Amino acid sequence: MFSDFRIVRGLCPEPVAIGQAKKPAQTQIGVRRDGAIAGHDLTDALLWHANFLSQTILRQAHGDEEFLTHKFPRSYGIEFTHGQSVALYVTRSVIRISRQRRFDSAVHPLYVQSNQQRIFVMYTAIHTWSFRDKFKQEPTFNIRQALDISAEMGFTGMEIMTGKASMPPEHIGCDTAPALREVMQYAKKVGVRIHCYATYNDFAFVKNEEWRLANIEYIKTWLRLAGETGVPNIRMLTGYYAEGQDRAKLEDLTRKGIEECIPVAEKAGVNMAIENHNSIFFTGREIVDLIKSFGSKRLTACPDPSNGCNTFFEPTRSKTDEDGVFANLAVMAPKATDSHLKIRGIDANGGLLGWDLDRLVKTYQQAGYDGPITFESIVDGDLLAPLAQVRKLVDAAIHRAGKPA
Repeated sequence: MFSDFRIVRGLCPEPVAIGQAKKPAQTQIGVRRDGAIAGHDLTDALLWHANFLSQTILRQAHGDEEFLTHKFPRSYGIEFTHGQSVALYVTRSVIRISRQRRFDSAVHPLYVQSNQQRIFVMYTAIHTWSFRDKFKQEPTFNIRQALDISAEMGFTGMEIMTGKASMPPEHIGCDTAPALREVMQYAKKVGVRIHCYATYNDFAFVKNEEWRLANIEYIKTWLRLAGETGVPNIRMLTGYYAEGQDRAKLEDLTRKGIEECIPVAEKAGVNMAIENHNSIFFTGREIVDLIKSFGSKRLTACPDPSNGCNTFFEPTRSKTDEDGVFANLAVMAPKATDSHLKIRGIDANGGLLGWDLDRLVKTYQQAGYDGPITFESIVDGDLLAPLAQVRKLVDAAIHRAGKPA
């Protein structure tokens, strides 16, 4: 049964700490890359897979738990403190792999594979844009409070807005490596992984050349800071079309800006995840073709599926509109290292308004995506009110997708 259970993608080693049988939730497996601190937990991810927690295991369980060991070859890049075996405690509801684990921040993070079937490690995260009202209305509100609230709602990932070029840092509240490391440590303490700095840039801005160039330096700065603080992604944009301007010129400026940043991203080991947000290189096909043209694994995508579909959350939305959104996502998802999900609210049936969550998760799964689904609230009224419930809905969809047919 366990002959094929393994952790893949050649991660560098960190010693394993094995918990005590009376405290199964403290069992730890450590895998690290120099850099990105993982704040999310594979507890549920492993539970999704029926072959892993099959009746073969559970019917033999003694009381609430059973101690399992499995040997991993050194070739998988895993190293253990006690010989060459990994120990997991299986309870009726929990297998926990420590939040201390670290990810390889290349195109796809860590995943677990059992019996030739991948266990996808998509997880729910929150964007600090969802806290925009609190940051605006409460002058003392800060990133640590946002992390506290996120952890209380059950999120294990966060993307943080960093502001704009030549302006003070936004929600992150600081822009020096030592200060950012303190934020990372606090996030780790409350069990949240900072998986992305959400930068803002416009490489096609022609009204002010000084500010356009400042945008490029700003992205370089945050790439370096991400590398120094272990954050695997920055969300970046392309550029906006300006009325009356030559589109070919704006596209060329955008390409040159990206080209200048790629060496910095590669040196830092950080992904530049392009969101379908701007009017230059906007569609999934345009973004993927742009990414491919540079040939760098550090240039990736950040799909925001409903962007560009003005009717998506409206009763008048057509089946054609919905299919177009998912078709665009299917193009972007194979290149994704981050993703966004607009949250409009809960519908009358208790589902997520506007979304076919099984279809959404399946689209990511089929693309091999195993990273965060980051919530951006556009709810009327209290932006945060439904997010804990929405998280449960999305987590449930991820669970369903992880089970064998």
